[in-house]
Amino acid sequence: MGVTTIWDNKWYGETKRYKGKWTVEMQIPFKSIRFKGNLATWRINFSRNDLGTNENTCWVKVPRQFNISTLAFAGDLVFEKEPPKKSGSNTSVIPYGIGRFSEDYKIPGSQKIDGSVGADAKMVLGSSLNLDMTINPDFSQVEVDRQLTNLTRFSLFFPEQRQFFIENSDLFDRFGFRQIRPFFSRRIGLDNGNIIPILGGVRLSGKPSKNWRIGILDMQTGERSFSTRKVFSQNYFTAAAQYNVFKRSNIAAIFVNRQQFDTSGYSDNNYNRVFGLDYNLASASNRWNGKFFFHHSLGSKNNSNAFTHASWLNYSSRHWTVEWNHEYVDKNYNAEVGFTPRIFQADQAGKLNRFTYWRLEPHLYYYSFPKNGFINKIGHTINLDHYRNQAFKNTDWLMKGSYDLYFKSSAFLSFIANAYYTKLLFPTDVSFSGKPQTTASGDYLYQNAGVNIRSDVRKTFTGGVTATYGSYFTGNKFSMVADLTYRLQPYLIFSASYTRDEIYLPYLSKKVELDLISPRIELSVSRSLFLTTFWQYNTQANNINFNGKVAMAFQTNE
Repeated sequence: MGVTTIWDNKWYGETKRYKGKWTVEMQIPFKSIRFKGNLATWRINFSRNDLGTNENTCWVKVPRQFNISTLAFAGDLVFEKEPPKKSGSNTSVIPYGIGRFSEDYKIPGSQKIDGSVGADAKMVLGSSLNLDMTINPDFSQVEVDRQLTNLTRFSLFFPEQRQFFIENSDLFDRFGFRQIRPFFSRRIGLDNGNIIPILGGVRLSGKPSKNWRIGILDMQTGERSFSTRKVFSQNYFTAAAQYNVFKRSNIAAIFVNRQQFDTSGYSDNNYNRVFGLDYNLASASNRWNGKFFFHHSLGSKNNSNAFTHASWLNYSSRHWTVEWNHEYVDKNYNAEVGFTPRIFQADQAGKLNRFTYWRLEPHLYYYSFPKNGFINKIGHTINLDHYRNQAFKNTDWLMKGSYDLYFKSSAFLSFIANAYYTKLLFPTDVSFSGKPQTTASGDYLYQNAGVNIRSDVRKTFTGGVTATYGSYFTGNKFSMVADLTYRLQPYLIFSASYTRDEIYLPYLSKKVELDLISPRIELSVSRSLFLTTFWQYNTQANNINFNGKVAMAFQTNE
């Protein structure tokens, strides 16, 4: 478990540099954090990142194989005099008004000017419960998605960026696994990339007691008509609860409901529901971690065997990490407000077909730590990612090995070797470039090898590149991802990334070339005024977009 940078509240900080040293002073008002009043002892840890030696130092020692924010390791902060009292009320209301201009350059006379008003409100109910409300929310300040080149047969995952859905989102989002999510907030207010108006919503989240954590989210969307279809109004309701057991483990339950409201109101035959139970394991020493879950969906049809189950178990020591993961998803499992891309595969006509699958994924990592020299850590990795169908026959597997060098300068070098097996169920354009020619259905074995290099991240100019080359179905493929960053502290950060894929297939007259270029500028004009610009050029999507944002942080007189 790592830390989050999403926390957004009032705090103060000042730094000063001296010859041979620097100091920092931070002030976090008790009103900005949630805590139980009249507790004389808090659990806490402090960490200092020494960029000069690429070394982290903690107040309470954290074993090297764990993240410094691991809550299993903390010391006591004792208030010798009067302990802090529970923070007072913290209520805020943020109204907004916005004007919009839009134009579709392909349609003459499509200029449109409109606007809207709305409001967000937050209320603190006790020390650990928050109530958030929104009416006609505005997400115009949200940055566009970072585009990716998709060379798979499945949908890609893009993280939530809308602020209303982000706070305490881990309570809802951590159910299931990365590719088996019973709840995915981007299903709300979006339909195949098209914006659906959100009329309003409410969220209650927090800890009502020491061992309980709860979350309730209810959102209502409006209607929107398209040229070939109409999206009706929907209600999205999600409830989650988590109860702590043993030292650091917990049991969690979730219920997700999507209910359609058509033009006449409530529609009792158009709904989708998912309920599930997760057990999250974390030993007192943090050496053992794991997750075990069972989820079931309910709809107006196909409820037979509409379930998924999975397990993940991890053991970590100073030198060894061993992982085991299994997943099973039945083709009838239908989490419409979730994310389960692997059960869908498109045939040659573009029709999506559903398939049951098993996934078996053992991992083995070994790390050594040289006592002298410029290398900080050496890693050896063997991973197997194995998919089977309902009859337990092979459909896909990936075997990956790597030799990783972590330098004391923070630079990184890795040598990679991959072996693939893919069973194409349908004739498929494996160039993923929209070509009419396809690779025949059948079994394919192919391999590649490559290198991953990253320079010293402490420098003002830093960068990295990952490049692989090898066989690919009936041809060959070269792939490269490169990025660079330049920092003019404390005013400017310029970064750019470049993805290049070259695919050679014998039935194509020339190689397929896919490029994705993404430069970005972040400018701090002052402590309260910020400018961000972001360009993207994607040849696979035949798309160019630009996103610019000016942000001003206001400070009250409190």
